[in-house]
Amino acid sequence: MPTTKQRVDRLELKMVELAEAQMQTQVALKTLSGAQARTEASLKTLSEGMQKFREETQAALKTLSEAQARTEGSLKTLSEGMQKFREETQIALKTLSEAQARTEASLKTFSEGMQKSREEMNQKWGEVINRLGTLVEDMVAPNIPRIAKEAFGWSDIEDFMVRRKVRNKRDRSKRQEFDVIAVGEEQLIINETKSRPEVEDVDAFIDLLAEAKDYFPEHADKTIIPIFASLYLDESLVKYLTRRKIYAMMMGEMTMSIVNFQQVGDRRSSDSDT
Repeated sequence: MPTTKQRVDRLELKMVELAEAQMQTQVALKTLSGAQARTEASLKTLSEGMQKFREETQAALKTLSEAQARTEGSLKTLSEGMQKFREETQIALKTLSEAQARTEASLKTFSEGMQKSREEMNQKWGEVINRLGTLVEDMVAPNIPRIAKEAFGWSDIEDFMVRRKVRNKRDRSKRQEFDVIAVGEEQLIINETKSRPEVEDVDAFIDLLAEAKDYFPEHADKTIIPIFASLYLDESLVKYLTRRKIYAMMMGEMTMSIVNFQQVGDRRSSDSDT
């Protein structure tokens, strides 16, 4: 069993430990008190910051609300303006559509009138061209007998045909109109006349000459004298005719004459037949 001294020593030790614990507690409380003070200061600062933030947020929300109200007002005005614009546009489109319909009707009437006028004009031009072609043929034909005598030494003309339509004796499905056919004792003059001569007309005449004796087999033994005529023949066309051995006849100072006689040569024998 412990003695009294031992018990006193343990008691003193406990009291020392208690004193140290009390001192540590006081230090801890002092530290906690400082921390509490700092916390309260921070909370105060935070509270003031939150209050300021709340006030700024409310001000911003108020400003935003006012801006939203103005935006809604602008949108309403814009919507009303768009509605008015849409209505005005629809009216304008309707008016334009009606005007377009009237324009198309007018254009259709105009087009029909122009088509009719064009057809009438084409018909009249065709008649004029036909009359012109006939007029040139009428001017050329009377000169052929004179040319036959002066240029080719004919003493007489056995037959003379103007605008003679003849059936091809080899192919009876073909018919051809010859402007002038003059029949001599040994020669056969075939004349082609054009009011507006082109190279294509000469080529067509050459094709016709190749079949000429199929249309006039009774004159197969005669030398063909081809004469291409017009009131005026371009120099290049005269040269083309010359190369193809075709006489070119056109209006001179006083009357019609062959302008390439020397270049083509005199055809008074069957050896010169085209």
